[in-house]
Amino acid sequence: MSATPQQDGSAAAAVASLMSMADQEAELEDLLPYLKHGTGGVRRAALSVILEVHPEAAAEAILVGLEDPDPAVREAALAAAEELRQFLRKEAALAKAMMKLAIDDTEPAMRAKAVRVCRLQQWETASWFSQRLQDSAEAVKKEAVAGLVSLDAGEELREAARDSSPRVRRAVAERIARLGAEQVGKLAWEMLDDPDPLVVAKAAETIAGLALQLGTAQQAKLLDLGSSGSWEIRKGVATALKSVTTDAAMALLCDLCSDANADVRKEAVRSLGAGVNRPEVARVLQEALVDADADVRAYARMALAAPQ
Repeated sequence: MSATPQQDGSAAAAVASLMSMADQEAELEDLLPYLKHGTGGVRRAALSVILEVHPEAAAEAILVGLEDPDPAVREAALAAAEELRQFLRKEAALAKAMMKLAIDDTEPAMRAKAVRVCRLQQWETASWFSQRLQDSAEAVKKEAVAGLVSLDAGEELREAARDSSPRVRRAVAERIARLGAEQVGKLAWEMLDDPDPLVVAKAAETIAGLALQLGTAQQAKLLDLGSSGSWEIRKGVATALKSVTTDAAMALLCDLCSDANADVRKEAVRSLGAGVNRPEVARVLQEALVDADADVRAYARMALAAPQ
């Protein structure tokens, strides 16, 4: 049996010893003591070597790493847990340690990564992810949102959609398209009233992706947002009106084709394709053929060439 890490002297010597042991495919019992070395860098190296030489001991080594006082070691253990997740799904002790770290770790980044692993491993419930929305760190809340979406937990996501952080609400707006159509439609319409322009814009784009039949009130809401001072919202509205061919919708899309923002013009031109048989729409698309933006010109050509 090799000497213990403490007898090996310096951290550099311990790491060199580990590298040599890795080349020699040392026994697991000779490598495990390095996980208790006094230097975090050595413990991190030991974790890496054990995972490489003895993958069958991954759960044991990662479990020790998750409880390490050095954030760098815990981060390495979290990364390993994610990378090897297909082999660790049934490790109850590891799941318990991961959930504890997600709640108790002092580093927000560590808590967020632990929540992510719990989601990927399907180790927790909607209730547990909902509780993580109470965390003080935005990164943790965003991972909790992802967990709730993975469980199709629309009701719990409503809490996240009202979070004080715009970034958390944006995370909801960006991910809700993965929910069931009924849930996402209802939540997306509610988020059109959000005070943050990026949330509203993403919600509008989500509505477009659902290809819903828009009622009169819903169309009126989108038309009203079409004059927003935020180009992101105007772009989202132009996308959401793609399947709407009312006179009011066509008029707004024609106006947006001359918007100062090229991204807004692109979406407006694309959405106008449904009404290209209208003289006023065809005229606007003809004008878009000489737009300063190449993408706008390309979309206008495609719309005009499409079969009627």
